[in-house]
Amino acid sequence: LAAIITGAFISSMVAGPISGLILRGHREKSILDFLPARSVLARLKGKTREDVFVELAGEAADHSHLEESDLLVSIKKRESLMTTAVGRSVAFPHARLPGFGQALIIPALHPTGIDDWENPDGKSVRFVFLILTNDKDDNVQLAILRHLSKTFSSQEVQDSLLNAPDATTFYQILRNSLKHAHVPR
Repeated sequence: LAAIITGAFISSMVAGPISGLILRGHREKSILDFLPARSVLARLKGKTREDVFVELAGEAADHSHLEESDLLVSIKKRESLMTTAVGRSVAFPHARLPGFGQALIIPALHPTGIDDWENPDGKSVRFVFLILTNDKDDNVQLAILRHLSKTFSSQEVQDSLLNAPDATTFYQILRNSLKHAHVPR
């Protein structure tokens, strides 16, 4: 009897995590699926938050079915509610769009920083991540924001990205930093 109980216990210890991994694959998606390699803006040129929104909307239009002008309106509308700067030189402008397909993340770096972003800690914003999701995907947007916030709380990650010599290296560092991040489907 002890052998049967021990065997059942060991089986449940092994089978539980394995079945969880299998099921998770059906319920979650890698954040990297929303981060196209060609979307990185490694050197933003804009001098103001508004200038950066134009650059981001243009890049997002290249990776979606939406017009740059429509994206720009959505980004500005969200920003007018409350700043998307979160401190530590980071901002996450975002918009929820009706009928938008798969989420899209446009990562960007400003070489000197943007001062007019109303950052809570007063620092210039250097890292900008535009996040676009379907207006029905609240959990996806929140999960993306959570993972990016956690990743950018690391000074080591920020320093590595600041020292990336080009967009390809920036993208590889970002991918490596987010390789374990998953969001709900």
